[in-house]
Parts: sequence; C-alpha cells; structure tokens
Amino acid sequence: MGQLTDAFHRWHLAAPEFNQLLNIICPKYLTRKEAEEIMRQFNESWIDEKQVLWSGVAHATVEEWADQRGMQTLTSAMGDLMNWTHPKCKRPHKTSVQWTKYMKGVSAIFAWKIAQGHTVTLLTPPPPVRFHPSGLTNYQDIEEPILKGAVDGTVVGKIVVIHPEVEGAEDMAYEYWPKDKVARWYAKCDSKGHGAKIWRTISPKRRKTLI
Repeated sequence: MGQLTDAFHRWHLAAPEFNQLLNIICPKYLTRKEAEEIMRQFNESWIDEKQVLWSGVAHATVEEWADQRGMQTLTSAMGDLMNWTHPKCKRPHKTSVQWTKYMKGVSAIFAWKIAQGHTVTLLTPPPPVRFHPSGLTNYQDIEEPILKGAVDGTVVGKIVVIHPEVEGAEDMAYEYWPKDKVARWYAKCDSKGHGAKIWRTISPKRRKTLI
C-alpha cells in the first residue's frame, strides 16, 4: 500500500496540469518544494467530496460547522503544516507578509485539487450580498476562478452554498454554480432582518491575484 501511495503522489506531482498551476504560483507565493509538500499533505488527508470553502464567515464558525459534519476545511486538510508548534509548519519562519503569500498559494492548490472532483460546499453570509464588494478575498480572487477552470480548463462539477450564520438554515444548501439557484433560498428563508453585513477592510495595496 505504501508503494502504491508513493507512486500516486509522484504521478500527481508530475501531472502537467499541476505543473501549470505551479508556473502561476511559484515563486510568486510558494517555492516549488513548498507547493509539492502541500500537495502531498492534501493527497494524504483528502476526504473525497467533503471540502468546505468560505468567504465572509468567521473562521471559528466555519471550522466548527465543518467539524460537526465530518467535512474538511483548508486548515484541517493542511494538518501539521498549519500547526504552529509542529516542525513542518512554516509560519514561525515567515514574516506576516510572507505568510500571507504562502496562504494564497495554499488556497490555489486547495482549489485546484477540489476542481478535480464533483461538488464543493461554500459558506457565505446570506443574500442579497453574499460576497465582499471588493471581489478581492482569497475565495473570490483565487479559489473561485480556479474552480471554474482558470488554470487548465478543469472545472468542479458544482458549487453549493450554505449560510451557516442564519439560525435554522445551517444545513440548507442550494446550487450557486454553474447555475445560481438563490431563488430556492428566498422561497424558504426570508433574509430580511438578518442585518447588514459589516465587511472586513481589504488592504488598498491588494491587487488581482490570478485573473
């Protein structure tokens, strides 16, 4: 089994499509060695069709929601690479700026691997404004374009969205892409009264990342 696993890892790391991604993110965000280490970690920890992406929702809320449902966030998929006390984690050896770049690279690899599958779950605030007005969050700027084929034409089958911060709707999923079926949300849930979302401030220095 170990030999098969090693062979699989070598094949995946040598895939032309993965190298196409590396040509975009290395060395801008990661070294190739770091990128390959991240992909090996994902290959080892991956739970098929159980990945969760998020935008505009508190990180703690996302992790709790995913953990309760046996699903996998980027943080949980990264394992020891995100554990600051573990020797494998790069955070203690990077400045905050370097770590931000590193995490952009991680997001790109996570999204690329998700795009090889059928479905991914996305957590956001409820409509009418589900995404940051700037369009410059990691999800909007990096992950979603990759899910939709920006790197090599490979697209995820479907993105479903859930609004976990709305009481009683923590498991109400509807299709967001390729067809946005938000009307199903409005048919079952009234977004009035949820309050206006206070979006975090995006650095004025931030520019489009991939597209």
